Amino acid sequence: MAEKQETFKARAARRSSMFQPEMRQRTVSIFSCSADGSQTGFKNAALLPKYLNTYKMFPERKALLREVRAVLEKSIKTNFAKRKFKTAAEEEIIKCSNDEIHLRLKGIVPKRYRFLVSMNLIEINDQDVAVASRMLSNVEHDSFVDFNFKESDFAVTATVFLIYLE
Repeated sequence: MAEKQETFKARAARRSSMFQPEMRQRTVSIFSCSADGSQTGFKNAALLPKYLNTYKMFPERKALLREVRAVLEKSIKTNFAKRKFKTAAEEEIIKCSNDEIHLRLKGIVPKRYRFLVSMNLIEINDQDVAVASRMLSNVEHDSFVDFNFKESDFAVTATVFLIYLE
């Protein structure tokens, strides 16, 4: 029996994959090139997405660390002054203070910077305490601000990490 050979047109009309049934109908050539390769251009510029180049190597302005420190200092002093450890821990003032600092810093921190607020409430009971961070950062753009507040029986440490995202 002679097998019937499939024509090129019939093979080209076949689906290329069962997962992409209409791939052939949706394919559009965007680039064109001459035979000698001298000219390359866009055929259908209307089909190309319009994006703005918003990538920046360096921040437009850096975060003002003095302002961030002032926000930390004011919030912590007003929330924790003249308190005892037991009342500060039970009332969860640390969470409320953290939320307050977040809200105040949103207006201060420049665009493309993200910040992280870390707060610790530590009872002073004849022990040594070390608060450390192993954050990997870009020294040129990223920075941090910390503030320590001490009362008679407890201490509060707050650290704000400012991270540039580009």
